[in-house]
Amino acid sequence: GQTRLCLHNWRRITNDLWVLGTTSGFKIEFVSLPVQSFPPQDLVFSQEQQALVQTEIVSLVQKQAISRVNPGVDPGFISSLFLVPKKDGGFRPVINLRALNKVVVYCHFKMEGIHLLRDTLQSQDWMARLDLKDAYFMVPIHPGDRRFLRFCW
Repeated sequence: GQTRLCLHNWRRITNDLWVLGTTSGFKIEFVSLPVQSFPPQDLVFSQEQQALVQTEIVSLVQKQAISRVNPGVDPGFISSLFLVPKKDGGFRPVINLRALNKVVVYCHFKMEGIHLLRDTLQSQDWMARLDLKDAYFMVPIHPGDRRFLRFCW
């Protein structure tokens, strides 16, 4: 979460408490605290899939998006991993947060399509294209909530 390094700049452009709090660490809004009686079963991956997941995990560690946790120190909520096919024929590992989402406050969000820009653009308007592939890694998770976003590998 690199946004916390720029908190002084965020304070110059906004006094919104949610924005300022989120730059320091996003707090997951729970309906009730997650309880897990037992961890999910590990899925079986082929050797090729295991290598893919391992490569992705190494990449995420290098980006400081994930870190190793000592499970005996602080109990947490553990989710499983699964693979989703990509358009290029490869696979992308995904953390299955379905069980956790059952106790998270639901907020409806609708992603608008680029087709709506046609009606809002005016002469002399400018557009930009951003690659946001790793953008969500910029927002840190609040240290107290990180234990709910664990997975085993």
